[in-house]
Amino acid sequence: MAAKVKNTGAAMPRLNKERGEFLFRNLAAMWQGRHNGGYLGGLIAPQQEHMPYDARGNSELTLRFLTFAALVMRGSVRSDAVLAFVHEFWLCRPEYFDLAVLAKTRPEDLLEAFRTTAEKTYPQRINGFVGSGPLSYKADEFARSLVQNGKIITREFDGDPRRIFAGAKSFAEVMSRTRLNGIGTKIMSLWALWLLEFRLIEESFTVPGVVDFHFMRLLTANGVVEFETRPLREVITQQNQKRFSPHLHHHHAARVGQKITDYIAYWSAELLEELGLSSYDVSHGSWFHSREFCKRYPGNRATSNRGHARRRDLVITGFADLEALRRGIGWPDRPNYCSGCPLASTCKLSIPNVSYYRTGVLIVLGPRVKQPTTESPIITDLPRDFRKLREAKRLEGLARKQPAVKAPEDRQLPLLLSGGP
Repeated sequence: MAAKVKNTGAAMPRLNKERGEFLFRNLAAMWQGRHNGGYLGGLIAPQQEHMPYDARGNSELTLRFLTFAALVMRGSVRSDAVLAFVHEFWLCRPEYFDLAVLAKTRPEDLLEAFRTTAEKTYPQRINGFVGSGPLSYKADEFARSLVQNGKIITREFDGDPRRIFAGAKSFAEVMSRTRLNGIGTKIMSLWALWLLEFRLIEESFTVPGVVDFHFMRLLTANGVVEFETRPLREVITQQNQKRFSPHLHHHHAARVGQKITDYIAYWSAELLEELGLSSYDVSHGSWFHSREFCKRYPGNRATSNRGHARRRDLVITGFADLEALRRGIGWPDRPNYCSGCPLASTCKLSIPNVSYYRTGVLIVLGPRVKQPTTESPIITDLPRDFRKLREAKRLEGLARKQPAVKAPEDRQLPLLLSGGP
């Protein structure tokens, strides 16, 4: 049963149910069709890609891995990078995945374990990860909250996180049962979907969509969510103004706080339940579509000093020049992915991502500019290069991580919930 949307008293965005239905149905169809060479054909969900071999088919070990991964997820980190690091941590320090052990661990010992694992995993500071891999940004905070959450789950649920979800009639009931450090609606939704996917809990309530940046970009660009935007200088805090070059402060943006994302999450649960759609399908369709296709649209680009600064010193130096694109300047010499997109008819806005992750604001650059070409790639061929790249990376990573382990040929991951493989 979906939770009813409640007005928090804050200025909530306008929501368009008709456009939401169009978007959700298309996203679900994208994800469901991936096995048949569809729009997202061949792409693998990161929780499946990085599930350790010794945990596959073992419900207790799978629960431990997914719980630890959920407890270190945050809006400021990439989920696939975190899962890859958690996989490495599993291989190096499996004892910390036992909540009883975690609850008795000193945060400084856990932090040191993060660092030693990262040194082995990223010896050349791959992707800028230093110190504690993708957890480096706030590694000490992650360590403290992990230990504290281990204590909460051990004390309140006898060390079994499934009891947080078991028998709940609504997602709101799940959220009311406990307050874990750093775990809000988005991460709890993601965690619930993982546990449902691997059949670790029963489906007794409707899980909201996972309202991350990709979900917000698609809802906003396709007119499902309509914000009242203001110039960036009026939206961001004085402290965050230094994260943007001064010449960018005139761009319009909306601040997306927790009250807004919670409001949208519960609204999405109502609509998903009404349409009979799976949050798993819609959330995964949204995540993959936005990061594999929308990020390649030139109008969604942003530039920064990323290659020359630590994350805390990162400065956004530029956004896509939509006026130049209108004049035919700046288009890459490659297929026009947007022309073959199932959402092309409703996608109207250009929305870059870097500002959302760094400052919590959604930049709306302006109306999406259509690429001046009639070339339309064959949809079933679109993901081919992504599939080959992802598979090559996955196999290379597994060979590096587990040279002595061979995947059993007859073992498959458990089936997904409704609409899964």
